[in-house]
Amino acid sequence: VIRADVTYSIGYPKTIFYNAKNRPFCGKIRNIEISFDKTKSDSLSKLAVSADCSTVKQNDFVHKYKRGSCLVVGGSPGKNGAVSYCSSTAFAAGCGIVAILTGKSNFPDVANVKKEAVYDVIENILKYNHYSCVVIGPGLGTLSEDEKLSITNFIKNYTGQLIFDASFFTEFSKDILKNCTNPPLLTPHSGEFKKFFGEDEISIEQACRIAKEYNCNLLLKDSFMILATPNGTSTIFDFPMRIAAQAGSGDLLVGYIAGNILQNESFYNAICASVMRFYYELGKFTDKNFYSPEELISNLSYSIPQN
Repeated sequence: VIRADVTYSIGYPKTIFYNAKNRPFCGKIRNIEISFDKTKSDSLSKLAVSADCSTVKQNDFVHKYKRGSCLVVGGSPGKNGAVSYCSSTAFAAGCGIVAILTGKSNFPDVANVKKEAVYDVIENILKYNHYSCVVIGPGLGTLSEDEKLSITNFIKNYTGQLIFDASFFTEFSKDILKNCTNPPLLTPHSGEFKKFFGEDEISIEQACRIAKEYNCNLLLKDSFMILATPNGTSTIFDFPMRIAAQAGSGDLLVGYIAGNILQNESFYNAICASVMRFYYELGKFTDKNFYSPEELISNLSYSIPQN
């Protein structure tokens, strides 16, 4: 087997590159454009290498709920940094209000994490069904049966945008996806994906099949990312960066996606722009072995003018 430095793909990137076992052997992937008529292509996958990650300065004449409200369900002893990072990037994306719900025993600790956020316990989750977007999972510890029931009942009746992340995939089974009114967004890393869905490996075909079967949007995170949609299309974000493999990166990204969803009329475009901007800002740290989450959050809070 050859471990290439660069792989040149003629016409289109090949889906076989994005099997997780194969990707490390490809090195940098470069696509060579030739005179294929792309309007006649039957490919449902595309490679995101230059998607627009700019943002438009929003209207100044608004109140906080007009900027969108985000609920983050998570946190547990020793893992409260996850909800802090998630809420911070939701604010950085432009969200007007963020509420953090956590277990009753963890409440005294999490209340000192983010002073600008609202705090409550999971048993009161039904009071927040008017929030625009709900992220369930960052830093979420083992749930009591009552807490799990409260979240399950909330999911059944919630009509906004649900995002499932991190510990959601260990606390719940895939059957809960049948209770969602609208297609949720799932953001598992490769290990969580395999365990939650009982899969052996990662590929574009698998991600698309899962997204269609469970009527969900799936952002599958590995050294590259696959965004698969319920209609069978997929987008690949191919930006392998060692710096991204740092604890807290997933929490920062999911909060940033949630905040951007609330600022953008297009759900799909909001996800793509969020991932592209996140990697763009992370790229500024690639000459280091560590990045400062606080500095990244600050960078993400700035608007980049459209070209």
